[in-house]
Order: sequence, then C-alpha cells, then structure tokens
Amino acid sequence: MAIQGYTRTRDRLLYLHRVIWIFQRLWTYRNEIFLAIQVLSALRKTAQEFARDYIRKQVETRLRKQIWVVLGQIALLGLAFLLTQVSPGLPSVLLASMSLWVLTIFNLYQLIFSTIPELVALHRTLKGKIGYAMKYFLEVSVVTELLRLNVLFLFVCLALGISTRTVVGAAFSYCDPWVKLWNGTAHSSRLNLK
Repeated sequence: MAIQGYTRTRDRLLYLHRVIWIFQRLWTYRNEIFLAIQVLSALRKTAQEFARDYIRKQVETRLRKQIWVVLGQIALLGLAFLLTQVSPGLPSVLLASMSLWVLTIFNLYQLIFSTIPELVALHRTLKGKIGYAMKYFLEVSVVTELLRLNVLFLFVCLALGISTRTVVGAAFSYCDPWVKLWNGTAHSSRLNLK
C-alpha cells in the first residue's frame, strides 16, 4: 500500500516536472512561437484572399462567357426575325425555325454535358475535405462570394439576355414551318403524279 502511494506521488511529480519543463521551453522560445503564429495567421489571410479571388475570377469568367454566348444567340435570332419581316415567305420562316432548333439543341447540350456535371463536381468538392477547409479553416463561403456586386451585375445581365432570347425566339415556331413544308411538298408531289 505504501509503495502505491509512493508511485502515485512520484508519477504526479514527474508529470508536474514535465509540465514545468514544457512551460519553460515555451517561455524560452516565446519570440519564435509568437513569430510562427503571426506567419501562420498571415498565410491564412493570404490563403483566404487567394481562395476568394479565385472563386470570383472563375465565376466572373464563366458569366462573361455565357453573356457572350447569349448575345450571339440573340443576334442570330434577331437576324432570323429581320429576315422573316423582310421576306415573309416559307424559306425565311424555315431558316428561323432551323436556327431556333439549333439554339435549343445547343443549350440542352450545354446544360446536360457542361452545367450539370460542373454542379455535381462542385457539390462533391464542397462536401469533401477541400470544402471543409474552405468553410472552416479559410472561412470562405461560395455563396458570399457569389453575392458580390460585380457578380450580381453579371447575373442580372445574363438573366436579361436569356429573357430577351426567349422573347425573340417566341416569335418563331418550332414545327409549323416544317408542317407547312411537308404539306406543301406532299401536295405538290400529288399534283405532279396526276
């Protein structure tokens, strides 16, 4: 019994000695430790700024590209609209319908093979270790970065462009010109046979 008490006391003294030794080393190297903490803090701030700038730059680049794509689509539909106004015949309406079909297929392709896979990859990334590091260590929020004024302005421009493209595209029909062509061709071929 006395040996156990001696062992406990000795263990406590050894533990106290280790704690004192650690505090002594910390006090001895306090300037170096303080400098290391400052360097780590500066690196963290630099990493925060880098992550925020990277996210903003990626989003702005993507939005600018989409704005140019939408402007091109509006220009194509505008030309088709002008063509149908100047020459309201079946060939111009067919060309307008064909351009509408091409733009619709392009937009669906872009949605299915570009936008959705990117969103899935982003979701996986943000749910993984990188997303955890961005959220808790770097304190960077993707949503906060997306709500900056310049990014919101680009979103508004893109929304206006898409709505304009939709309004101009609504002036044409997908199927009516093709039905007229089919009926006209079938009718003229019946006339040729008789």
